[in-house]
Amino acid sequence: MEKIFCLFVVLMFSTITALSQSYGGGSGTSIDPYLIATKADLKYLSENTGEWSKYFKQTADISFADADFQSGGDFYNGGSGFIPIGSIDIAFTGGYDGNGHRVSNPKIIKPLINNYVGFFGFVHPSAGGVIKNLGIENVNFTGAEVGGLAGYAQGITISNCYTTGTLSSGNNAGGIVSINPSCTINNCYSTCSVSGTNDVGGLVGYGLGTISNCYSTGLVSGGSDGRGGLVGYNTAIISNCFWDMQTSGTSNGIGPSSYLKTSGVTGKTTSEMKTNTTFLNAGWDENIWYMDSGVNNGYPYLSWQNPGGTPLPVELSSFSASVSLGTVTLKWQTETEVNNHGFDIERSTSNNVFYKTGFVPGHGNNNSTQNYSFTDQPTGGTNFSYRIKQIDNDGSFKYYDAITVSLATSTKAELMQNSPNPFNPSTAINFYIPNSSDVTIKIYDILGKDITTLCNKQTEAGYHIVYWNGMDRYGNAAASGVYLYRLTAGSFSETKKMNLLK
Repeated sequence: MEKIFCLFVVLMFSTITALSQSYGGGSGTSIDPYLIATKADLKYLSENTGEWSKYFKQTADISFADADFQSGGDFYNGGSGFIPIGSIDIAFTGGYDGNGHRVSNPKIIKPLINNYVGFFGFVHPSAGGVIKNLGIENVNFTGAEVGGLAGYAQGITISNCYTTGTLSSGNNAGGIVSINPSCTINNCYSTCSVSGTNDVGGLVGYGLGTISNCYSTGLVSGGSDGRGGLVGYNTAIISNCFWDMQTSGTSNGIGPSSYLKTSGVTGKTTSEMKTNTTFLNAGWDENIWYMDSGVNNGYPYLSWQNPGGTPLPVELSSFSASVSLGTVTLKWQTETEVNNHGFDIERSTSNNVFYKTGFVPGHGNNNSTQNYSFTDQPTGGTNFSYRIKQIDNDGSFKYYDAITVSLATSTKAELMQNSPNPFNPSTAINFYIPNSSDVTIKIYDILGKDITTLCNKQTEAGYHIVYWNGMDRYGNAAASGVYLYRLTAGSFSETKKMNLLK
C-alpha cells in the first residue's frame, strides 16, 4: 500500500511538473493567465484542445522559421502547418492578451474545403471573451474560411490587433476575421492581401457583428459581388472605418451585393490614409493610434507597436508673415491639435539666437482647422526671423521652421533654398511674393517627372513656408536622389534643386 501511495505521489508530481513546464507561468484563469513566451508554448496550446477554455498572456515576440513547417519540423503536421487554436468541434472559449507582442511568419496550408483557418480557428466564448493587443505578421494561410486572426469569431471582442501577410480561401476570407457573427472588432487594422471565391474583405469577409475605428489597405481579389475593401458581405454595424481605395484595388468598401450598406466606412486615397486628420476628424483616440512616416509605411499604427512614436499630433499646415508700416503679422494654421497648451512666438535678429516675444493659447484637443495670428513691431534692424514653439499641456514642446522677414519690403518674388538640405524625411521651402497671387509649388524628379504638388491656391503677399515630407502624391516614399522644386506666382517662376538622402 505504501509503495502504491508513493507511486501515486510520483505520478501526480510528474503530471504537475509537465503541466507547469508547458507555459512560462500562470494558472490559466482570467486573473492569472498562462504565460506564452516561446514557440513551444504555442505548440502545446494549439495541439491540446483541453487548453482552449483557458486564458493566456503573451510575454515575448515569437517568430517562426521556414524549417518549422518542413518535414521533421515541430509544426510540419503532415504539411498542413500550424494547428489553428479552436475548431468547429471544440471552440476556443477563453481569452488571449498579446500584451503588445507579435507572432511572425505563421504558416497554415489546408485544403480549400477545410473550414475556419486562422491563428485562431473557431472562437466562441460562451460568456464573452477578448483577444487583444496582438500582431500576427507575415501570415501565409490557405483554406476555406480564412482570417488572419480568426476563421470564425462569435461572442468575442477583438481589440487593438493587426495582421499582415497573405490569405487565400476557397470560400470567405478577411484580413482579421473570415466570418464575424456577433463579434465586436475595434481599433484593428490589416494590410493582408486577401483572395477568395465568395465574400472577401480587407478586414472581414462576412460581417454580422460590430466594427469600429478600423482600417484595411491590402489588395482584395476574387469574391465577385462579395468583394469589399473593408467587408465582403455586410449586415454589421460599422462606424468610423476606412479602406485604401488605391492599394485594395476596389472602389467598394462593402461588397455590392451586401444586405446592409452603411455610411460608417469611407474610402480614401493612399495619401489621405497617411494623413492624421483623416482619423482624428473621425474621433480616433490619439492614445491608441500613432502615426510616423518611418513606421508601418506611414499608415496609422497601434501605440503599443512603437511606444516612443508620435501620437496623432498637433499639425501645423501653414505659416506665413506679412509686413506693413513696420508691423509684422504672423499667421499659422493647424489641422489637428492634441493636448495643445499653446504657442510661444520667438524672434531672432542675428546668429539664430531666438528670444520669446509673445504667447498665443492653443485649443487643447481639436479636430477642426484652427487659424492663429500674432502681430509684432520689432526694432533694432530690418531683417528678422520668427519661429513657433508649440507646447503641450505636459510641458513637452516642438519647434517649427523659422521664417525670415524684411521690413524693407521688396517688389520682387523670391524662392529660397530649402532647409535642411540634404534632408530626411522632410524639408521646409520658404518663398516671398510681393503681391497676392495664384501660387503653385510642384516637386519634380531629376528627369522632370511630376512627383507632387505642395501648393496650388490664391496666396496673400508676404513670406511663406510649405513643407515636403518626401512622399509622392499617392503617399509613397520617394527614393533618394536629387529633386527639383518650382515656384510659380503670377508671371514669376523659379526652380531650385534639393537632395533627399536616406
